Amino acid sequence: MQTIRRWDLLYDGGDNLIDFLERLEELAECYIIGRNRLLLSLLEILKGKALQWYRVKRDDIRTWDAFKKEASQFFPSKARAPRKSQRLHIIITN
Repeated sequence: MQTIRRWDLLYDGGDNLIDFLERLEELAECYIIGRNRLLLSLLEILKGKALQWYRVKRDDIRTWDAFKKEASQFFPSKARAPRKSQRLHIIITN
């Protein structure tokens, strides 16, 4: 848990859910922390509206994938520009 706290990564329910999830998963992979173990840290990472939502849904969410699915439905992210690798693929295939 200390490692995760040091990341200083928080999510408050804003429109950047996808970026938050991607960064959280990147750091978890880097520090060899299982994604389902991230569930235990959500009370530290979430704040505001996101924390209130998670407190209500916590008993129904048993896996990281379930969390991502539920959170994505409740906190829809704005569309964003494709990443460089996606743009490169588009250019190469066109």
